[in-house]
Amino acid sequence: MKHFLGLFVALIALLALAGCSDTGGGGKLNVTLNEWSIKLGAVSLPEGPIEFSIQNNGKQQHEIVILRTDLAPNQLPTKNDGSVDTGAADVHEERTIDEIDSGDTTSRTYSLDPGNYVFIDNTVKDIDGTKTSFYAQGMSAAFTVTKKGESVSPTSSGSASSSATPTHS
Repeated sequence: MKHFLGLFVALIALLALAGCSDTGGGGKLNVTLNEWSIKLGAVSLPEGPIEFSIQNNGKQQHEIVILRTDLAPNQLPTKNDGSVDTGAADVHEERTIDEIDSGDTTSRTYSLDPGNYVFIDNTVKDIDGTKTSFYAQGMSAAFTVTKKGESVSPTSSGSASSSATPTHS
């Protein structure tokens, strides 16, 4: 009887620990910057700590701004200089990783709430005598953070980068 009681207690303890264990989530997202694109290694990851591994393969210094929004990457509100208006009503700036030099790799880990995001480079710079908005040149990409256990809808499984023309306000 003692033996049975000991096994029963051990089984209950094991079940309690299994109920408390982490079911996974988050992951690693490779982000590649170039002129004039942002390429993501995935279009979505489940909520949890996400390690953003960012490689700048371009000749220009770049930045990443992570915006929470339901707007498409090419439909973000812009200012007169072509940069995204990060203070606009339907746009919430979550994180900024600036000054990623040409050839550099950097890594950050963030936990983002489930939802839709757009990664942009919001740099505006004089290049060869012309004021250039990196966002207006196509530096944006859509990304979704799902609830654990959810998958992305088929409409979200397209290209993880965008090069369409943004709207200007």
